[in-house]
Amino acid sequence: MCTHYTHVCNCKLQNLDKFVEQHGSSKGGDFFLGGGYSFAEVAATPFVHRASAALPALRGYSINKAIQQQKLTRLDAWIKVTRLPLVCCIECL
Repeated sequence: MCTHYTHVCNCKLQNLDKFVEQHGSSKGGDFFLGGGYSFAEVAATPFVHRASAALPALRGYSINKAIQQQKLTRLDAWIKVTRLPLVCCIECL
């Protein structure tokens, strides 16, 4: 895998983690605004989960592995809480 691609993806994940940390809320839960599913999840969840499923096969890059290695805890919590059964089923196809 291209190290430049890895670097770019890692930087984008770090920026996303900072964004969720700075502009979101963790009061009441791990969704973007805290306790419940919001428009932020409606807009972003499909893209993040589709990339998580596609990038390992297409580019050899694992978003989940990168998040764990970089210790992006807020982003990790957000991704885990937004995992819906339908999303998981689509990833398995």
